Amino acid sequence: MQKARGAIAALMVLAWSGLAWAITDTSVTVTNEGQPVPEAKISLTTSEGPTPKVVRKSDSSGRVPVRYDEKKVKRTTRVHLTVRARVPTTEGRTREVTREVEVSMDALISGQLVIDLVGRAPPGVPPVTNVPGDWPGTYFGGGGGGRWTRCPDFDTVAITSFGAADRVGEDHQACASSGFRGSIMLGTNWQVAPNWIVGAEADFGFGNTSGTIAGIPGTANVVVPAARAASDSVNMKEGWDAGVRARLGYLVTPAVMVFGTAGVAWQQAEVTMNCSAAGTCGFNGIAPFSATNSAVLTGVSFGGGIDVKLAGNWSARGEYRYADYGTWRTTFGSPGTLAVTTDIRMRTHTALFGLAYTFTGFRQ
Repeated sequence: MQKARGAIAALMVLAWSGLAWAITDTSVTVTNEGQPVPEAKISLTTSEGPTPKVVRKSDSSGRVPVRYDEKKVKRTTRVHLTVRARVPTTEGRTREVTREVEVSMDALISGQLVIDLVGRAPPGVPPVTNVPGDWPGTYFGGGGGGRWTRCPDFDTVAITSFGAADRVGEDHQACASSGFRGSIMLGTNWQVAPNWIVGAEADFGFGNTSGTIAGIPGTANVVVPAARAASDSVNMKEGWDAGVRARLGYLVTPAVMVFGTAGVAWQQAEVTMNCSAAGTCGFNGIAPFSATNSAVLTGVSFGGGIDVKLAGNWSARGEYRYADYGTWRTTFGSPGTLAVTTDIRMRTHTALFGLAYTFTGFRQ
């Protein structure tokens, strides 16, 4: 439960950080007949809404840094720029040149706007494949798909009956289960380059899958005949899961992003050992019993997928993730009668399709 609260807290922190961290830096390049112009000054006015802030003069590469609030800017807003700089003349001197241009907010914050002072060419607008899409911002969504659980090793490492240690049989088992998994997700994207997106995401999944092993691993032909061992069973169930991950995406087109993701994952698991009268317990004169242990396992997760922009602020997603939760050691029963200690390795494979709505950084 404590880890579940931690996962929920991570969701809340991510939501706050995504909404609060919306100040974004971009730049405008000033040139003179194609050559960068240092020390150029730019002033801005907008037709509506907040005006981006020019941070300082251009550097040696001609870039003028500009800062804006991606939650508040309206990408269709018209922006009037006044550019002033000194450029060389044919006589070996310099003269002050002023150029006024008007562009869309979308072009201004693209990071690829180029204004040439002397050439008088129209302001350079980046190719459409490099224009930032609707990706920056905080999004919330949900999805559905499947979760496949694999326990490649379900091994008994110790058996104690009536207070004395018993030999453990060479009976390596494995478990598997699969079923539907629904989930909700909350994340934030930042566009760090024309085609690159970085982000953070948290999700919470809910499912109910289970698998059963016939017999208690390690007991057959040791503390119970093999013919009777199959009357016992071990059942493993998986409930909710959660994760917090970083994402790195590449825009194949303005509307399609492929991404990789990696981070930490949690999985709720419950294992029940059933020792029956017809099996191990009955053969050894022990009252039949069922023992259930549960835990929230922590592991690592990584995967990838594709996001596609739809109409408005909606996007669709297909994603696959693999999670490794290491080995869980747990003991069932009581040493005074029968205690079985097992090592359980757990892995999950998750596939999902989902929809998300972006709240900030979208086109208006």
